[in-house]
Amino acid sequence: MKQESYRLDDRVATALTARGGEVLTDHVGAISELLVGEGRNVTVGAKLGPASLTVFSAAVAEWLSRNQERRALVILADERSVATARESLADFCRTLGRSLGMAGRQPDPEADSADVLVASADTLAARHDGSTLNLADFQLAAFPDLDSFTPHDPAALFRSLKARLRSQWERRTLSFSARFGVKERNLVLDITEAPAELLVEEGNERAKTLPQSTWFVQAGDKVRLLVGLMAADAARPVAVFCNLKDNAEEAAKRLRANGMSVEYVLGNLPRKGAILEAVKSGVHDVLVLTDQGAEGMPGSWAKRLVNWDLPLEGEVYGKRLGVLDPGADGSSVWNFGCDRYVYGIPAIEQYLGYGLNASPADPSLLAPEDKSEGMSFERRHDQGRGDRRDDRRSPRNDSGRPSQERRGGYERRTDGAYDGRNLRSIQADIAALTGASDRPLSRAPERKPDAGRPGGRGDPGRRPQRDRQQGKGRQGERPRQPDTRRPIEDPYSVSMEERMRMYRERYGSRLTSSPQKNGERGSPKNRKGRTEPDNGEK
Repeated sequence: MKQESYRLDDRVATALTARGGEVLTDHVGAISELLVGEGRNVTVGAKLGPASLTVFSAAVAEWLSRNQERRALVILADERSVATARESLADFCRTLGRSLGMAGRQPDPEADSADVLVASADTLAARHDGSTLNLADFQLAAFPDLDSFTPHDPAALFRSLKARLRSQWERRTLSFSARFGVKERNLVLDITEAPAELLVEEGNERAKTLPQSTWFVQAGDKVRLLVGLMAADAARPVAVFCNLKDNAEEAAKRLRANGMSVEYVLGNLPRKGAILEAVKSGVHDVLVLTDQGAEGMPGSWAKRLVNWDLPLEGEVYGKRLGVLDPGADGSSVWNFGCDRYVYGIPAIEQYLGYGLNASPADPSLLAPEDKSEGMSFERRHDQGRGDRRDDRRSPRNDSGRPSQERRGGYERRTDGAYDGRNLRSIQADIAALTGASDRPLSRAPERKPDAGRPGGRGDPGRRPQRDRQQGKGRQGERPRQPDTRRPIEDPYSVSMEERMRMYRERYGSRLTSSPQKNGERGSPKNRKGRTEPDNGEK
């Protein structure tokens, strides 16, 4: 959506570009063309996710820049949202040299006289009725979250504002709605007449229509697959998403070991904006992200999106699509469906409305070798305290440490004992998939203390623990069953077949109801019509 007929105030455009780039600027230009250029009331269907509030704030700022002697009133249904809205408006008001305040229950002359006043609807109604604030002093009434007014009581309060605000002929009204349904649009008609309606969408709505390739691939072959794909495709930059921080850090380091220029953002890193700019300018080819790391970043910058780990929810997949530049030539998505995250395919297909047509990765797509194979990228949390995981029974590598092998993105000792790293995240994932508790696997229930019984902990004649372990029970007493509790084992000792069985029990109905088009399959099906990964394990 390019706006050639309306030019934003340079100050507003500069502040907006720093937050979201050209795409958000186009949205604000479209809104301002109607609100400022034509002087109309505007109701916006803003399907922009977190960027919606930024676009709203910029549109208010643009109105202020063209109406120097006028004031804006920003109204919310929830008192808890007031501070967030004020924070979003602050940079724009500062850039324009306009004052910003929050109205409270008690009069505050400085805040109440601000050029932009932010408050909840019930606070404003109470202040107006108490004659301590005149709502008719504001020429723009702006509602950043119209959806929150649609329940019965907030809707009644919203309609009551009409009698308190300046006449609808003497003010402009700007309303934003994420749902943008009939109920929301009709609500605006109760306080203003004939608003222009405009729908603005974030990039992931358009990105749904871009080419998307999905391959079943073993976790250990993901590096070779991506290296092979990028060797045959020169499009840059590439965004790579992982579900867990450890996975993302390891993926980035393995790609670097294969000669790629890679950066990664795992969480709320203060300098992630600078990292993104370096990627966009070509300093790095690949940016590896977690979903948390991508929060707050502007969208529409990547030419390729790689889901290294498929998300288990369709909405998360949709948010990731936002990093793609839908206007770039050949923008596309590459999905890697490993045995751990292949379970996300049905939810993703339901979100998209069509099948992913997943297929096994052709060996010709894989790079001849993975130069990071055999390298260890584990994060040592116990540096300086010695290696507490030493096990004399385990085979050792050249460094003298227990040898380990990779499985499912985590390390497993070859002697069969799981060392416990990342255990809680693995258990939580498996519990989420199977509907089970996330208690440690393979651990028998704890026994309650048996004090008060012969031989119990409270019995002074109780025999030492070592005697019981040697089977030396008391005379006439039934032999105790051996303690079946064992150390926690690798959760991935559960076979792929068993995990798929548990998954079908919970999500079978979703698998059979996956969207289809003209009989085409979204992913390989077995005889019962259920999705299965074609990875050689049946």
